Amino acid sequence: MAILPRRRSASFALAACAILTLWYLSSLTDVYAPTSLSNAPQPGTKSNDGLLHWSKTKERYPVESFLPLPSGPPHQLPKLQHAFATESEQNKSTREERLAAVKESFVHTWESYKASAWMRDELAPVTGGYLTTFGGWAATLVDTLDTLWIMGLDDEMKIAVEAAAEIDFTNTESDMLNVFETTIRYLGGFLGAYDLSDSKYPVLLEKAKELG
Repeated sequence: MAILPRRRSASFALAACAILTLWYLSSLTDVYAPTSLSNAPQPGTKSNDGLLHWSKTKERYPVESFLPLPSGPPHQLPKLQHAFATESEQNKSTREERLAAVKESFVHTWESYKASAWMRDELAPVTGGYLTTFGGWAATLVDTLDTLWIMGLDDEMKIAVEAAAEIDFTNTESDMLNVFETTIRYLGGFLGAYDLSDSKYPVLLEKAKELG
């Protein structure tokens, strides 16, 4: 008969610990909550158009100094690429067939994106619609810029660059943003394509700066 009171005591103790833990966490939230600027619009606040408009806020702990970049000629690094033997005609034919198959598959997917999800984040291939998964800033388009250049699709590259120049990073349809995905897909997409194209499209660097 003494088992029930012990069980009740243990339950009460666990409940008390849970309440105290929640109270402690809520007090931390109050202490470390970011302070708002009295006269500035709060970033992430929805406006009358239903979109989230992001704005700059005052830095709480700005960087006061930077370490200088290295100067002088860069060190010569050893070559890492494998030294291939002379390619036979048969191997060349096989390689080119595989390249053509990969390019054909890519072009098919790219045309589907243009037809059904242009300027959207992702194509939904089963439904023929689109998904907004990375802020609604045409993630697939930006992420594909370097591939268009590598595959020699110059006309498509020009179309994509002109479209990317119109992306407005000051607003989004999403309530939350993934900083990691935004960095690798958008910032990396712009800088990668700008570097691979040997700075042919200066607007890509400008969009990277705009996003950064």
